[in-house]
Amino acid sequence: ESALAHVELPTTVETVEAAIKKHKDFTTTMELNLHRIKAVIEAGESLISQNNIYSERIRERVDLLAN
Repeated sequence: ESALAHVELPTTVETVEAAIKKHKDFTTTMELNLHRIKAVIEAGESLISQNNIYSERIRERVDLLAN
């Protein structure tokens, strides 16, 4: 969030290319994190369905991640 708030527009071809690479890296990282979050949600749902003793706490965390 803070990185997005301090954006300076690129002024040369080199800085444009660097900005594009930085953006691609950011979106790749975001997609990887999305896959990880989905895996954690699925694991949490599995624990809940198995009536884990911490199901209530797991449900709270799963709901936070899902939103």
